[in-house]
Amino acid sequence: VEEELIVTTFDGVVIGAGHNGLTLAAYLARAGLKIAVLERNSEIGGGTSTEEPTLSGYRFNLHSNFFMGFRHAPMMRDLELHRFGFSYIEPPVQQAAAFRDGSCVVIHQDLDATCTSLARFSKQDAKTFHDLYHLYAVKMRPLLVSLLYNAPLPIDELLDRLSGPEAKEFLSHAQHDLFSVV
Repeated sequence: VEEELIVTTFDGVVIGAGHNGLTLAAYLARAGLKIAVLERNSEIGGGTSTEEPTLSGYRFNLHSNFFMGFRHAPMMRDLELHRFGFSYIEPPVQQAAAFRDGSCVVIHQDLDATCTSLARFSKQDAKTFHDLYHLYAVKMRPLLVSLLYNAPLPIDELLDRLSGPEAKEFLSHAQHDLFSVV
């Protein structure tokens, strides 16, 4: 049996059907482009995948571990995700690390609960986490949001925004890895 070859042309191709690839494809399609999304796995991935890797009935988002601020992201509104049944649930416990001795560190939505968990191992680490959280989530939030969810700024305006004391503190951490900061 001879199969008919169907040729389809696209304006663009997005490689990967994780949340970033799907978001990009949705914006491009909304702008009128014909977009193909290619994913190597049989299901979409990234922060959009839920699996049962351990026991039946225990479902996890294996890649979805850092979505702080997602509820403020413009794509929620722009793409009208609620119309498709999407709702973003932020559980009170964000992530945890269990150790062989039975102890664990738990990152909560609640800052004080997280600091209490960290303090069981190191009061200094708990204080450092508290201070960094206050710097980034409170003092730096307006700057970060203005840089994340807007068109790139002209260089002179960007330098102006990055010249204040909070911005200098923020930039001083950019050259460090997590362990040297905490």
